[in-house]
Amino acid sequence: MTVWHPSVRVYEMLDGDKVVGRLYLDLHPRANKSSTTASVSTIRPGVEGKHLPETVLVASLPGGQAGDPGLMTHDEVKTLFHEFGHVVHRLIGGHRQWTGLSSLALERDFTEAPSQMLEEWLSDPATLASFGKHYQTGEPIPARLVLQMRRANEFGQGLEVRGQMVFAKASLSYHDRDASKVDTTALWKEIHNRYLPYPHIDGTYRQAVFIHIGTSNYASAYYTYMWALVIAKDLFSAFEGKDLLQPGLAVRYKNTVLAAGSSKPSAELVRQFLGRPFNFTAWQNWLNRDTPVVSTQ
Repeated sequence: MTVWHPSVRVYEMLDGDKVVGRLYLDLHPRANKSSTTASVSTIRPGVEGKHLPETVLVASLPGGQAGDPGLMTHDEVKTLFHEFGHVVHRLIGGHRQWTGLSSLALERDFTEAPSQMLEEWLSDPATLASFGKHYQTGEPIPARLVLQMRRANEFGQGLEVRGQMVFAKASLSYHDRDASKVDTTALWKEIHNRYLPYPHIDGTYRQAVFIHIGTSNYASAYYTYMWALVIAKDLFSAFEGKDLLQPGLAVRYKNTVLAAGSSKPSAELVRQFLGRPFNFTAWQNWLNRDTPVVSTQ
């Protein structure tokens, strides 16, 4: 298959013997390639019975050159899992009769939920050990290290949530008033000091690197990241404490939530999967607990 650079790899997703979709991975930096963390684009929306959905995952991850083993930080792996969640959703949900009912046309409040939920598998010892191996010895990553890593990652998560509230409020506040009268720095300082327990530092301009406020997908709607996390935590409550590699529950999730695309309201898809309307309980438990619940099966 023709690709735009020799380093690009092409994979097909299979469901048994059936090809579900096609993925192009362009993961490593190179000359004249835009530097980015990671992003997913759909280059061909699928239509059932006519053509397969195809996506591209572009990133700037280590590796891709002779002598470079491609060692990734935990944050880089988390980002890759998150973006791969978008890939899975778009390929599985790209088999509707009309592209307007595919997973490309989801409510913005729900778009990030399946990807945020897939991040949970990154903290599962059995899942991580299936591919996370020492690049020299081949030894799988120890389960105890995975649990310690997750515990450290969730330390101070209340501050992280408050920081996300700053982003959400700022993105909305920059768009809900006369733009000619907005002092972006003064407004950011006001919001920061309202939501965080430590003061804004004069001479800093966090809004200058807050790229979401300049994108059509988010702009004033950055709040949807945290809202989607509430839904993601609730969806994951069906899996939590169980063997995350068992196929049964995952297949039901795939068929109920992912494959449906936007053929039904997302709230209805979640209700069908959980057997009830979504709520904040799982998110509140995650925010307040001292020790993460992780299966060691």
